[in-house]
Amino acid sequence: MPNKGGAEALIERADLALRGGRLQDAEACARSATELDDGNSAAWYLLGHALLAAGKVVEGGAAFARSSELAPTNADARFALARTTALVGDWDRSALHAEQAVVLRPEQTDFHLLLMAALANAGRWELLRAALTRALERTGQSAVLHERAGHLFQATQHLDAAEQQYRLALMHGPLRAGAAGNLGLLLLEKREVVEAEVWLRKALQQSPTAEAHNNLGYACLVTERYGEALTLFKQAVTLNPALAPAHANMAAAMHRQGNLEAAFDALSQSLALNPAEPQAWYNLALTLQEPDGFMRLRRWRAEASAERLFPLQEVLVLNSCAHAERLCLQKAVALRPHWPEARFNLGIASLRLEDWDAGWEGYAFRPAPAGLPTHTNRTKTAAPAEKTIRLHAEQGLGDILFFLRFVPSLISSECKVELAGAERLHPVLEATGLMSLLPADDAWQEASPDNTVNLRLGDLPGWLWQQGFHEVPPPFPLIADAARKALVQEQLKAYGPPPYLGLTWRAGTARVGRGVNVLDKQISPQALGALLDGLPVTVVSLQRQATDAEIAAAFNGWGRKPVNLTALAEAPEDALALLSVLDHHVGVSNTNVHLRASLQRTSHVLVPHPSEWRWGASGDRSPWFPQTRVYRQTADLEWHEALECLRQDLLADITRHPR
Repeated sequence: MPNKGGAEALIERADLALRGGRLQDAEACARSATELDDGNSAAWYLLGHALLAAGKVVEGGAAFARSSELAPTNADARFALARTTALVGDWDRSALHAEQAVVLRPEQTDFHLLLMAALANAGRWELLRAALTRALERTGQSAVLHERAGHLFQATQHLDAAEQQYRLALMHGPLRAGAAGNLGLLLLEKREVVEAEVWLRKALQQSPTAEAHNNLGYACLVTERYGEALTLFKQAVTLNPALAPAHANMAAAMHRQGNLEAAFDALSQSLALNPAEPQAWYNLALTLQEPDGFMRLRRWRAEASAERLFPLQEVLVLNSCAHAERLCLQKAVALRPHWPEARFNLGIASLRLEDWDAGWEGYAFRPAPAGLPTHTNRTKTAAPAEKTIRLHAEQGLGDILFFLRFVPSLISSECKVELAGAERLHPVLEATGLMSLLPADDAWQEASPDNTVNLRLGDLPGWLWQQGFHEVPPPFPLIADAARKALVQEQLKAYGPPPYLGLTWRAGTARVGRGVNVLDKQISPQALGALLDGLPVTVVSLQRQATDAEIAAAFNGWGRKPVNLTALAEAPEDALALLSVLDHHVGVSNTNVHLRASLQRTSHVLVPHPSEWRWGASGDRSPWFPQTRVYRQTADLEWHEALECLRQDLLADITRHPR
């Protein structure tokens, strides 16, 4: 028979112990109370709180479930059960229990907030909107609810909905610094930087907290005002030394100014304060994307204290820049799953390490031109047979040529293929007859009545991967125009005897400041001149935008000036003809390498450190270009070994294939 009096006394003792932070005593007393009176809802409720406070989430949830079973109208027990199910990630059950708590006590704002959070994490967006409407009707807390809804939408990349909610929050509560700051950060994410800074400055004026200084500093960081950003981050950590995001952002500003050692210090401090700070892990990955980032991290490791080293120990034990970068990005994405920049960078890091599935999944989160979606839905779709696949060209000519290698897989599955855009390539693609060529089309439809599937061209490999096409296809086949080839051959004879060697030494985007995944590929032309010295070849410069004066100055010490045929190689159809008759091709990765591969001709490619993903992280071959030999700059940014190997290979090729 239940001992109700004894149970009540134990409940009182458990409550006092819990309030005093004596968790073991609280748990023991509450558990004894349930043993004396198993049907006492209050005893189970208090036991749940004692267990939860001790970190025993699953056991606490079971206690709350028992309390709710015994007292179905106890809104607090139902709310506590919703919280514990949320803590273990069971968002659907959490939403169910939170809904029941709301029904029992509809005026309680925090019940509505938990219900909205559970629905958001469960991806139940329409139900979330309905829950928000009901909460606004029942609680009168408009500013609080709109701000919270904005945060939920923003965290899951529903940016337009988030912006609407923040603006409504500020309409109902103009002095809410949190809503102003969140709106500013959201507008930064949408690249609306001018208005973003207005709101962030308002938030700082209304509440000059460490967080407000950090947020405005982030706006300065985004707009490349690194000195101003650093000042604001320092003010933030002065106000709150334990603010981990401010230390992580300070590291980013130091990184952009080229001070990587100080950046590593700030990152280690951020992670010491909070090992689960996603911005710190992401910013550490960005430092490793610098050409000298990995070597400077190793030098920093040799001089840093054990206290500084401890938060980064998982990264510091790795001897590969590529693996270290990917580990940092994996941590960032695990902590903040809906972060498109982190997921894209993780995709690039995975592709570099030949993890195709994770790579293509992340690659879908790359930025997109206006008119195309920023992230193509990769939900499993039906087999592509008898569909029309419209591919939207979105990147540079080299990237377009690279991704076209996946088109024959579509054709083999009885698809019709259309390519929208990339008009400069149409003359060389038309000759293949493999696809219909359309002008660039800003209109985008996920599906259309004529059974057309729209894809960004760069999403094609990931989409095919879902269909079961897991092979690495060869380069897209092209054929040089015979008349153009004959004309180029006659021109080359006038410049010197064969064999002819095409040469480039820079490509990509020049580094202005320090950025993210910048494709800045270059090697000193003077070093190439020394490499070619004495080789019996006629050198042809294919370097875009290189003037005769630049070429003369760059190769002055060599004694021979390369023939400048850059103008001839501007149009892809002319470049294809020229590349088809060259005996050898040397340079950094660029459009010419893709054209040469499409002709089934070899190239010698110089790959700077860290490598572009399609060249892999190591080895002298890439699975994407099996006929192409790769020569890698070492992690200490030296080319000596690569150039020596390249010279020996060129000598061997010239000897084997004399002209």
